[in-house]
Amino acid sequence: MSWLSGLNLGFVSPYWLALFPLAAGLLVFAYLRRGKGTRVPVGTLFLLRSLKRPVFSRKKFRPPPRFYFELLLLLLLIAGAAGLYKQGMGTRVAVLVDNSFSMARVEGDGTDLLSAAIRDAESLVRSLSGESRVEVFATSPRLRSISSGLVRPDRAVQDLKRIELAYAADSLDAAAQKLISDPSFERVYAFSDRSLQQRDGSGRLDIRTVSSAPASAKPENVAISHLALKSGAAQNSIEVSLASFLQGQARVRVILEALDSEGSGAAFKRVGEKVVALRGRSHEVIAFSDISPSIRAFRARLEPDSQGQSYGTNTIRQDDSAVLSIEAHGGNIALVSQFSPSELGLSNLRFAQFEQVKPEEYERDPSLLRQRGDLAAIFHRYLPPRLPEISSVFIAPVAGSDFLSIQGDISNVELTRWLGTHATLSYVNMASLKLAKAEILGVPPWAETLISSTRGPIAFVGEKDRRKYVGLGFEILPFEGKKSTLTSILTLNVLKYISDIGADVGFQTVGSRLFLSIDAQRAAYLEGEELFSAAQGEKAREAVMVGKPGLIKVESKAGAQALQAFNYYDENESDTLTHEPVAVDVPNSDPTERHDTTLLAGWIAALVGFALMLDLLFGSGLLKRLRLSRDAA
Repeated sequence: MSWLSGLNLGFVSPYWLALFPLAAGLLVFAYLRRGKGTRVPVGTLFLLRSLKRPVFSRKKFRPPPRFYFELLLLLLLIAGAAGLYKQGMGTRVAVLVDNSFSMARVEGDGTDLLSAAIRDAESLVRSLSGESRVEVFATSPRLRSISSGLVRPDRAVQDLKRIELAYAADSLDAAAQKLISDPSFERVYAFSDRSLQQRDGSGRLDIRTVSSAPASAKPENVAISHLALKSGAAQNSIEVSLASFLQGQARVRVILEALDSEGSGAAFKRVGEKVVALRGRSHEVIAFSDISPSIRAFRARLEPDSQGQSYGTNTIRQDDSAVLSIEAHGGNIALVSQFSPSELGLSNLRFAQFEQVKPEEYERDPSLLRQRGDLAAIFHRYLPPRLPEISSVFIAPVAGSDFLSIQGDISNVELTRWLGTHATLSYVNMASLKLAKAEILGVPPWAETLISSTRGPIAFVGEKDRRKYVGLGFEILPFEGKKSTLTSILTLNVLKYISDIGADVGFQTVGSRLFLSIDAQRAAYLEGEELFSAAQGEKAREAVMVGKPGLIKVESKAGAQALQAFNYYDENESDTLTHEPVAVDVPNSDPTERHDTTLLAGWIAALVGFALMLDLLFGSGLLKRLRLSRDAA
């Protein structure tokens, strides 16, 4: 690649330019040869005159105007062969906005941190040159491109306005690491409530902490961390768990509201309240007794005590409420295996019903599980020919399939790596997990390795078409409970992950799916926001991903109604007192200089062709000869 100094032009193959002096020389030689044609006899007088002593001097080359025309054509053709291109001089920039739950914090000026981050990012983008290209990213629930590629700065400003708060944890570390590892970005700007622990010496990574509060004033927060129904011998009670992220003390009012089954089903009524004095960094549990059996759902929320509460005690309002549905929420999980649920110990699990489907039955009708409305499927020692249409776990497959290959086996497995932060491995001490045998799995392109051994991957996890899949190249069944603690915990984690059945009775966690029965007509939040409507042509069997908390009412075609509660709480996100800095390992490699380039060969070819056409029409007198021939006729 070659650059023309001071211009944004370059050549892909500059060695072709060496042909220009040679071509120009041949053109000059051709013009000099003109005039040395046939000999013409002359008279004697002219011969005598030539006897005079001549004065020798170099004959000047005075080419006609056409020479310069042909020289220009030669120059254009050689420039096209050398790959002349135009290149934008602007940089390629990645703008990363932290939209995790902690960015909902409101500060003294009344602006939440996410709005401030978007405002600062817009100001940065507007300061870039018009030739720069920007890609806008959001961190949560996972790193994703909002602009879907590099765009102009004015378009990036509009894309920044589309970023919304996510009820999800912070993934800023992994997101920043991935972006600075991409050499196509010359600069990476991140806007977050966290700071950078290790500064990038090259200046490629710039994390700008968003906060209008003075450094000496630490923001405080209180939150509802859990809501539970406790059944007793004589009565039921509702327990509200509170989390305090205070430096001192504060009084808060806990209000319990109920949705009566005999009511309209749309309005909560206050059934109790208590004032609590919360200490700094503490957890309290408040119980409300004498719960009526006719109540379908509860909502607990926090309010400042009437005695007053200074601003800053509760800077995140989105974690001040939680809902709980009394209605049972369970479902069926299909077991595609030659073994029954009781033989595999699954009948001991009470959070779901397991129903056996023989592999030959499944092969006759792969859509059977979707038609039955199963939450998920377990494929035990059997791989279906194609990827199932519902979330699934594949346990100890004995043969490969078109979406999953088996690349051998390994005995006395030694684990080398695992995704310890993934939900499927929660509370599993992987260092103590001993496996006598495992299959080496070919991880599908849409998945990532969950567990690796010295010979390769033995487990993977991934999502495709909004369905969750887990592959385990080793046996975890039968479920034996305390007899085999590690594999039992892994089994529970995997089943809850693929079926979105949470550990908490009465609600699910935001980010999981709301499953709809085959006769579902409509699903909407109690406040009115619609998630699903059969009238709009949506398939009733599809699961709906729930992205924010609230109580959701599901209506069937027969008129029946069911309530499902969704909550979100993450202590790391609600804790405003502690924010660990972002630790990023900066790669040593320099970024690759990549700019927007436009090859000009096509334009050059069109220009040369147009010039030759004009020369044919005017330079050779073609039009004049055509006109004369027409007049003669």
